[in-house]
Amino acid sequence: MSRMTIAAVPKRPVKRHTQLVKAILAYLAMHPGKVFAWKNNTGALPVGNRFVRYGRRGSPDILGVVKGGGFFGIECKVGRDRLSADQLEFCRRVRELGAIYIEARDVEDVKHLLEGECRDSRT
Repeated sequence: MSRMTIAAVPKRPVKRHTQLVKAILAYLAMHPGKVFAWKNNTGALPVGNRFVRYGRRGSPDILGVVKGGGFFGIECKVGRDRLSADQLEFCRRVRELGAIYIEARDVEDVKHLLEGECRDSRT
């Protein structure tokens, strides 16, 4: 089993996508009795003379489960970033099945998720 270092949650607004993902994961890691969450990687790698895709297109940056079994997805956006068509479709399908999907622009958005006041943007 690998050891995971828990980074401090930044007090200033983050300006980069990677910083926001790390800050949210750090916040979620501080609540192991309430939530189990992980970074969801997607992309493609060269294998020989072709590319192999991994992950589901449009899936959020962070996936997890809250106490009681509820599934959630968190798509992190900074600045003027907006959800892509694939992300909107993934969001629609997750919500259609009764799970939670939020677009988080800061850690505060995720705090509402844990408090049961999910402030998701219905885009």
